[in-house]
Amino acid sequence: MSTYKIYFSATNKTKNILDILTSKFNNILEFNIADNNIKNIDFNKDDLTFFGVPSFAGRVPVNILNSISTFNGNGSNIVLVVTYGNRAYEDTLIELYDFFIEHNFNILAMMTVITNHSIVGNIAKDRPNNNDVRDILSFGDKILNKLNSNDYRLDVKVPGNRPYKEIKVSKLDIIVNDKCIKCGLCYKLCPTNAISQTNYTINKDRCISCMRCVYNCTSHARYVSKVALDNLMSHLEKVCSEYKENEYYI
Repeated sequence: MSTYKIYFSATNKTKNILDILTSKFNNILEFNIADNNIKNIDFNKDDLTFFGVPSFAGRVPVNILNSISTFNGNGSNIVLVVTYGNRAYEDTLIELYDFFIEHNFNILAMMTVITNHSIVGNIAKDRPNNNDVRDILSFGDKILNKLNSNDYRLDVKVPGNRPYKEIKVSKLDIIVNDKCIKCGLCYKLCPTNAISQTNYTINKDRCISCMRCVYNCTSHARYVSKVALDNLMSHLEKVCSEYKENEYYI
């Protein structure tokens, strides 16, 4: 039996949630799709996979599922995790659910978790909090117990809509200032190859606004323009002010 932890995590928020959830599982094989290191894995029926993505405007981030389109679970169990910045995950979870059912996985459990917003840092800035961590750890225990019970059924109505909402990629205006030392780290880390290798500017047609280049810039030379950030804050403050609870399905 192999245990996999596979995720798309540009700013480590989704990774951190999966790290908490899987803390009592051993010998985990880990892949971040953002590193473009995912490969065709030969899943066996007794394998267990934890799979996590952030919700981008209510959908799975663009092209993530295409990158794992060759997956075949061979009936193995999978736990689905969706993170979001306190607005709404909308059709993200049901999109994941449908994909992995189609690719021959058994959905063992699912959860949706609020994290600090990846663009507007003052939204859900204390999430996950201590209560979140406690509940996620408890959910990990319930997953272990379910595995030991040999009853792998998940009889729930999955939140979301079919057909899914239209994909809308937010095109942020990311500034590169004179602090840039041209180290090339942003170019190497960009999961969609949207950054020029010569002047490190962004191709907006390829950019999915994942914030990985901003988050990892050691010189703090990259940032979202004030106009774009103010506009986004004005919109999100109206829909993100309410404290939302995580959801657990098992």
